[in-house]
Amino acid sequence: MKIDIDERIKNHYDLTPLTTFKIGGWAEFFILVKNQQELIEAINWAKIKKLPRLFLAGGSNILITKKKLRGLVIKISGEEYSVKGNIISVWAGTSLSKLAGITAGLGLSGLEWALGIPGSLGGATRGNAGAYGSDISGQVAEVEAYDIAKGE
Repeated sequence: MKIDIDERIKNHYDLTPLTTFKIGGWAEFFILVKNQQELIEAINWAKIKKLPRLFLAGGSNILITKKKLRGLVIKISGEEYSVKGNIISVWAGTSLSKLAGITAGLGLSGLEWALGIPGSLGGATRGNAGAYGSDISGQVAEVEAYDIAKGE
């Protein structure tokens, strides 16, 4: 059974537990999305309400003000991936460390440096995370993005 988006949106939501440093304020509105369809629904909800949209990935490279954040905070979460040969398609909310473990388990190399690194693949890609002389840009072949202005 699909839950209506209005029922999934939380009011006055404490963001503190969602950051690595456990520092945070409150979101006027908050939603956790686990896939592309939920992400688009959340974006459209905020657009209809004429609210700003703020995106939160793994919370490992961010400090949030103690003030209330106006608008809708969209937390990219969930772990979804598929494997075809040596290519892995991965949802942005997937833990970077978990992805490194998955690739190692499949006998694929390139993400060994990411074992133990907090955060999500989406955040790591956005910020070009790296360690030990390697970074995510060397492993990402393609990114699918959503153009909010065009709705596609």
